[in-house]
Amino acid sequence: MTIINSSSLACELFKACRDRWLTRAEIGGAIGASEVAVSNWVDEFVAQGILKMRTRYRPPGKSGYAAKEFTLAPEWIGPRLAPPQDGSDQASASVRSHTEKST
Repeated sequence: MTIINSSSLACELFKACRDRWLTRAEIGGAIGASEVAVSNWVDEFVAQGILKMRTRYRPPGKSGYAAKEFTLAPEWIGPRLAPPQDGSDQASASVRSHTEKST
């Protein structure tokens, strides 16, 4: 994947982190961006509350620092919608209904 611009990088970063915890290096590998670029974006998104950060588990006796890992904050994920049971497209109907009311 080639990141064309900063908005593409942000979108790919959100998609990579929406359902799992990843380190900066893992995010960079998943979206095809350098760890330095990812680090700058991640730091800002954590400061803004868009990403959550935690320390990855490090087994006792293992030397070195435990990696920080990140995921999309629950407030930014939104509800998980189940597909309609009757086969109708409720989301589109809701948008059409709202649009018709506002015109």
